[in-house]
Amino acid sequence: MDKQVQNAVKEAGNGTKTDHLLEMAIMQGYVPKTCTLNGGLVMALMNSGEDPCYGCNMDRIKCGGRAKR
Repeated sequence: MDKQVQNAVKEAGNGTKTDHLLEMAIMQGYVPKTCTLNGGLVMALMNSGEDPCYGCNMDRIKCGGRAKR
């Protein structure tokens, strides 16, 4: 796993009230507006060339994310 992704996973529980990174990823269309992932993790996955929705284990019924490949 990419070092940047590992760091984002460690920090996933330390989010602030407003997740600006997640908001930015939503505005850029990388994840749906109902995404439940941590913004740091989403950005780390995007920066490493991964699709944040591809490996997501969150409830897709809630988020409306893309189906796994």
